Amino acid sequence: MEKRKVVVYLVFLVAIIVVISVSFGFFDKITGNVISEKGLLAHYSFENNVEDITGNGYDAVDFPYMIKYDYGREGQALDFNKGGEYILIGNKEGLDLQEFTLSFWAKLNDPSAIYQGGIGKGILFSPPEEFSYVMEFSAGKLKAAITTPVNQEFAVKSSVTDNSWHFWLMSVGKGRLELYKDGVTQGIKDYEGKIDYVKRKNDLVIGTSREIQYLFDGKIDEFKIWNYALTAEDVLEEYNSYSAENYCGNTVCDIVNENKENCAEDCSCTDSDKGINYYEKGMCDDKSKTIVDNCGGGDWLNEAYCDDSGSEVICKFSSQGCPYGCSEGACLGSA
Repeated sequence: MEKRKVVVYLVFLVAIIVVISVSFGFFDKITGNVISEKGLLAHYSFENNVEDITGNGYDAVDFPYMIKYDYGREGQALDFNKGGEYILIGNKEGLDLQEFTLSFWAKLNDPSAIYQGGIGKGILFSPPEEFSYVMEFSAGKLKAAITTPVNQEFAVKSSVTDNSWHFWLMSVGKGRLELYKDGVTQGIKDYEGKIDYVKRKNDLVIGTSREIQYLFDGKIDEFKIWNYALTAEDVLEEYNSYSAENYCGNTVCDIVNENKENCAEDCSCTDSDKGINYYEKGMCDDKSKTIVDNCGGGDWLNEAYCDDSGSEVICKFSSQGCPYGCSEGACLGSA
C-alpha cells in the first residue's frame, strides 16, 4: 500500500512539473521553438490567403481584391505588380504596442525605384504626424522608423541593391530601435518618449499606403508581429529557422533539389551556400568565372551570389558589415 502511494505521488509530481515547464516555455527552449511561439502576436504566411495563422484574430483583407500569389521564400507569397494592391490589417485592438518586433521576407523587382511602399501603421512616405511606424523601400534603401507624440521621427536605414530575397526585421522597445537584414544588425537608434498612435490614419497596411500613393513592385512573404523586442540572438535564431531556398540561381523552377539536369535555366549559376548567406562561406560559379566569399578590410564581408537582374544570371559580390567580425569568408555569429 505504501509503495502504491509513493507511485501516485511521483506521477502527480511529474504532472505538475510538466505543466509548469510548458507554461514557462521550458520545452520550447529545448526544441528551439521558443522564438516562433513566445509573444508571437500575428503571423501571415500568405499561403493563398491573408489569414493570421496564430489564431489571435488579426486576419487581414486584400484590396482591391486583386492580390496574386506566386512562389515565395516559404511556399507562396504576396506578388505585387504596381497595380495599387494592398493588404489591410487595420487599426485593431492590441496592435498599438510600445514594445514589438516586425519581420518579413521581401524580394524587389527593381530595388532602385523610388517610393515602393512596404509595411506601415499609418501612411507610408509621409511626415511624422501621418504614421506610427513604417518599414518602407525607396531608392535602394529600406527605412525603419517610429514617431513620438511631438511628431519626432527616429529611423534607421539599410541598403538593398539586388532583387534577391532578404529577411528584414525591426525590433523596438525600451528606447531602442534596431534594424536587421538577413540576421545582421544594420543600425541602432535610441529614442525618448512613447510611440504615438493618435494619427489621422493608423491602419496597419502591407504593400502600399491606404491612399494608394505608392505602388509596391515585388513579393512579400512571412510577415510576423511579436509583442516584445527580439534580442540579437533571437533574431539570428529566427533567420536561421527558415529553410534554404530551392536554389541554384534562384530565379525560376523552385523545385526540390534543383540541379543542372532538372533546372538548367536556373542552374547556369550555382551558389554553394544557397544565396546570400553571411554566416557560411560559399562559392559562386556562373561558368564564365568562379568567385568565393571573402573578408574585406576591417569587419566587411564580400558575399558571392547569383545575380539575375540582367539578361543572364551571373556571379556578383554583395558587401556587408559584420557586427562581430569577419573570419574565413563568413560573419561571426557573436562576439
